[in-house]
This record gives sequence, structure tokens and C-alpha cells, in this order.
Amino acid sequence: MHQEASQCSPDEEPLTDRKTGSGTHRVRILIVDDSVSFRTALDRFLSSESSVELVGVACDGLEALDKVQELKPDLVIMDSIMPVMGGVEATRMITARFPGMLVIGLSFVDTHAVREAMLNAGAADFFGKIEAIDQLIPAIQRHIAARNRRESKGCT
Repeated sequence: MHQEASQCSPDEEPLTDRKTGSGTHRVRILIVDDSVSFRTALDRFLSSESSVELVGVACDGLEALDKVQELKPDLVIMDSIMPVMGGVEATRMITARFPGMLVIGLSFVDTHAVREAMLNAGAADFFGKIEAIDQLIPAIQRHIAARNRRESKGCT
């Protein structure tokens, strides 16, 4: 891990494992964002959804590369603009190194240029952080279902 490049606070509480007990597969999510307050808010928001498991956080794109390798999430929620390595470059590298990895881009800077950059880098979807509250869970479910259909047909 590239801890020296990380903006994460070393005493930040880890995300908790949310067991459903139902035996169904939960979507394993990695959150990548340089804002502690946004990561915390997103953790709280997603914790109400029993179909997801938050497996970790990264504070920049460089750390995200290590975390994806280590944690093998099903989906990465990626901020587009971060220090050290931004979300566009990290998304491009993650989707190249890990074919089939889903990335959903988020940003407070919700311009056409940022949206297009994330989508062109390989993000499956992109939302402004404000609109993400209403659209994130349905988008996660939609993209995981589509990937599962492709995989069941033998496509990647």
C-alpha cells in the first residue's frame, strides 16, 4: 500500500462488515474519495442497504489500485477529482488491469467534461454527488445485474 500518499487519517474507524445472514451474495464495494466527511456519509447511506458490503476505502487513485488488488471488490465508487492520482486516471488503470471491474464515478464538479472523462476512462456510470443519493443504489443493482447476465453467457 502507498500509505505515504494517502490522505486517510490513520485513526479513522474502519468500515463495518454488514452480514445479512441470508446467504445471498452482497455487492462488495470499495469507496475511493479524498473527503473523510463524504466517505462517512456514503458509508452511512449504503449501510442501510443489506445487499451491499463495504469492504474498504481509499483516499486517492493510487491507493485505490492497491485496494482493488487486495480486496477484490465487485464495484468501486470513485471520486473523479482527488490528489496524488485522480479518479479518471485510476478508473482507466483499474478497468484495464481488472476486466469486468465496475466503477461508478462521482463528483461535486458535475460538468459534461468531467462526466465524459470518467465514462471514457471506463466508468460504467457517473453521478454528481448531490444526485447520487437517489440514483446510486438502483445504478449499483442495474450494473451488477447486467454484468452477471454477461458472465452467465460467457462474455466478459
